[in-house]
Amino acid sequence: MNENEKVSFGKYIETIRKEKRKSLRETAKAIEVSPQFLSEVEKGRKSTLTNERIEKLAKFSSESAPREA
Repeated sequence: MNENEKVSFGKYIETIRKEKRKSLRETAKAIEVSPQFLSEVEKGRKSTLTNERIEKLAKFSSESAPREA
């Protein structure tokens, strides 16, 4: 993702999820939403996530960060 490129919140979530190599289902489960809802958020068709779910997403993303040896 280019630094100067503007992206929607949903596209940003999708990009991070894919960079972490996480499926839509496992990400949705971790933040306690349905995979369908998360997909709609990523596509910009649904409103954004609640603050609580954004915090869960951040925690899930940081926990699943690749470990360096």
